[in-house]
Amino acid sequence: MWQIVRSGLLPLMVLSATPGLTQVDRYEITTGIPTRGSQPPGPILPATLTPLEAGTIERHQSPKSRVEECLKVASTRLVSAVDSAGKGLYQAAAEQIVVYAALIRYADQGTRGIPSQKRNDRESCLKKVEQAIFRQVPRLDAIVREMPIDYRDSAVTLLEQVKRTRLQAINDLLGGGSAIRVPEEG
Repeated sequence: MWQIVRSGLLPLMVLSATPGLTQVDRYEITTGIPTRGSQPPGPILPATLTPLEAGTIERHQSPKSRVEECLKVASTRLVSAVDSAGKGLYQAAAEQIVVYAALIRYADQGTRGIPSQKRNDRESCLKKVEQAIFRQVPRLDAIVREMPIDYRDSAVTLLEQVKRTRLQAINDLLGGGSAIRVPEEG
């Protein structure tokens, strides 16, 4: 049983009703998105994906193709957020942004989970994640600025997480993690 703690209209934290936190529970608390039931630790798809979206991503076995598909689904969610915000449906836009940010995190974690023996695949995925975020941040930034204050706070937090993910990808590509100082969360 999950309890969703809300602030305004977006869930900020998901708490487990059972004592003791597993790795999956800790992930859910940091992302604010309930995840699928019994997936193993590691990258976890958001539970708010449609079965078609989840199936499309899960169908791919190689980490590289899975990251690529995940970025396509994330882009689709961002387009949906733009459409919703344009129509004044800010709740729907905010929900799409939450899923978008979770998909970016999933792609990033999947990339970082690629074994060191497959350095070329890892670097290729880091580059794809970075480029996708680079192309999408202006659009995401515009949506966030357009949102009423009730929705903006959590969207700004997610926007900053996405930007931080991009900086970490650049950092890993250029200097093995030491080229750029990435601001700490918080």
